[in-house]
Parts: sequence; structure tokens; C-alpha cells
Amino acid sequence: MDTRFSKTTRCFYPLSENYGDGLPEDVQVVPEEDYLAALARKPDETLDLVNGRVVILAAIAPTEAELVQQRIGAFKAAISAYLDAAAKAKGYDNIVNAALRAAYPGPYHAEGVAFATWMDLTWQKSYELLAQWEAGSLSEPTTAELLAMLPEAPQ
Repeated sequence: MDTRFSKTTRCFYPLSENYGDGLPEDVQVVPEEDYLAALARKPDETLDLVNGRVVILAAIAPTEAELVQQRIGAFKAAISAYLDAAAKAKGYDNIVNAALRAAYPGPYHAEGVAFATWMDLTWQKSYELLAQWEAGSLSEPTTAELLAMLPEAPQ
């Protein structure tokens, strides 16, 4: 049984379902074999519509620049988790809440200043290390190696 496919949404819309006015404007009827082939495609392959037929497109490998940005994103997430873990160990929800205490005089002011200072020093060092890595003067560290190069959390 044939089905419908939209190039803009890259989704199938069974003929058996009544979508009313909810179908995309570019929806076209396509053969069932296109639908079955799409179901069997690899997870990283995408779909397109060419001459009324659904075609499977091979995954496009990320560029070197995209891979670097993905890796930097992973490093930044690990650094954020490192900062948050230290703050949580002292009873705060996250590093931002710990550093926020620096703005208020009171029993947690000194600890807040220590966390805010440490957070800034940690990000400063992180950006220095990542710049060195991107420039090729530092071998790509593992996440554990990167975290070991950062300032220690306040006690």
C-alpha cells in the first residue's frame, strides 16, 4: 500500500490516517517499497524526495572543524560538571549558586568568593589549554587529563 512523504519534514504520513489540514503542503504519495527501504536504513542516513521517490542519502562525515567543535563542546561540558561537582560537595546546587554567595555579606561570603575566583581561574586555564590544543602546541588531552590540569577546588 502506498504512503505519503514530505520532503520538508522528512516524515511519512500513512494514507490510512486522516490528517485533515495538518499535512505539509509538499506531501506526495510514494510507493510502499520506499517506506520499507526507509525503515531499513542505517541510523545516520537521511531521506530525500527525488522525482516522486524517497531516496536514502548516505551520512555526511563531519568536517575536521566540526569534529574539533564537538570535542571542545564535550570538554566544556566536562569542565562545567567538574565545577558543579565541587560546589555540590559543599552543599550547593551548582557552581553558580556557590559563586553567587560572593555578592552577599554573611556567613557564606568568603566561601562564595573562593568559588567565584576558582570558577574564573578554571575557565581561564581551560580556554588557554583549549587554545593550545587547537594551535597544535598541546596534544589532545583526555577529559581526565584536561581536568587534572585545572586549578583545584577550594577546600
